[in-house]
Amino acid sequence: MAVIKSPGLLLVLITQFVAQNLGTEQKHNCKFPNEWRGSFFLGGSRDSFTIDTQKFGTAGFCYRVQDRLQYTLYKRPEKCFQCLKIWERHENVLQYKLSECVSKAEHKDGV
Repeated sequence: MAVIKSPGLLLVLITQFVAQNLGTEQKHNCKFPNEWRGSFFLGGSRDSFTIDTQKFGTAGFCYRVQDRLQYTLYKRPEKCFQCLKIWERHENVLQYKLSECVSKAEHKDGV
């Protein structure tokens, strides 16, 4: 049995446990704006691209809101995080850019 002397280390261990064992996409009360929700045409693809309360197409689930146009997404199967930047070009047009997927182990400073 290990004895943890640092309260900060205990907090990090609890945070890691919760992130690994609960539905990660439901943390931080992260939601996409109502006006973005629905099905969209994605250039170069025949399939529709759907945005709902927490899911952004096939990219992942809303994990954290940085500001109204920047989000952190969580990809469940890959267990990694992506940054999402969105530009509202028109009421019917969204442009977005995704970063590479980074696992928590690769990003030591946290997500």
